[in-house]
Amino acid sequence: MGLKPEERVWGLGCLSDGSLWTLASARTVARLGRNGHIQERIELRVPRVALFGTGERLLFQALPTAEGAPALATSPPRQPESVRAWPGLIARAAGTREQQLTRNLLNCGLGFERWLPCWFPDDMRFSLSDGSASRAIELPALRAAAVDPTAPIWDIALSAANRFWLLAGSRRRLDGRRAARQLSWIVEGAARTVSLEIDPPARLIVAADESRCLLVTTQGSVMEVVVMQ
Repeated sequence: MGLKPEERVWGLGCLSDGSLWTLASARTVARLGRNGHIQERIELRVPRVALFGTGERLLFQALPTAEGAPALATSPPRQPESVRAWPGLIARAAGTREQQLTRNLLNCGLGFERWLPCWFPDDMRFSLSDGSASRAIELPALRAAAVDPTAPIWDIALSAANRFWLLAGSRRRLDGRRAARQLSWIVEGAARTVSLEIDPPARLIVAADESRCLLVTTQGSVMEVVVMQ
């Protein structure tokens, strides 16, 4: 991949021009070519710990986090100093610097148009934002007894601005490790939710639309779930 010995890739941001970016280190954002090799490096003054994509801008979480401030921001990939706050998730308070980092680690799922879902993994709701406006979405489906309350949200994929797939963590461990076994298709504000237990457990959602959801399982296979409307 063209990585330096000290570099470890994490985070992926796919932009509207088709370019794919990742973090080669906390202070280096890198563009990947079609062969998966690094084609370009941009050095960062402020370290980043998470990376996603929205439109023509990279969405990221930077350090240090400031309690009460937006937890995410955006910038053009080649202009890392041109930063805009991303409305939605607000950095949470903590007693120590280490707790400040761990309490504010976050994730984002698959978006729809300019809307993107993001969440804190231990929360029972997620933030839906398009960079200008945001709203919090409560998730009653996570109150089920089988859901792991310490890591309820595993992944989210929007199929429309008000409809989404939710992959939830399970209390049942897989070889002693957390696993996601519940998949739900949810219409915001509707009383009806379609939920099912999946086996083998899933790692993440890779694609979704109004009637089907593709997941990567813990066995490395791809599972397709279809909901008949």
